[in-house]
Amino acid sequence: FEQMQTLATIGASSLAVFEIGDILYLAVTSLTDTRSPVYEWRDSQFRLLHTIDTQQAADVAFIEVQAISYLIIAEATGISLLVWSPDSQQFSPNATLPSSNA
Repeated sequence: FEQMQTLATIGASSLAVFEIGDILYLAVTSLTDTRSPVYEWRDSQFRLLHTIDTQQAADVAFIEVQAISYLIIAEATGISLLVWSPDSQQFSPNATLPSSNA
């Protein structure tokens, strides 16, 4: 393997690599930062697409249900479900399931 890129993170706790359509994405959660970045693969490197406000995010997963793309983020205050918007090309909050120390 050859190193292609280094992404600066603060307290990275988990990541998810996934495809929507034919585009590759990378979501990174952080236990210490209040923002979790989502990157898009363009021109042979990951470029920041947007950030998601999070609080002590421990884990992230990607799922697709009936052609709708979701990110699930486990945070200290609960489980956040975010849905992909093809129009805005970003994830936005859809629902939160309360939990303690998710």
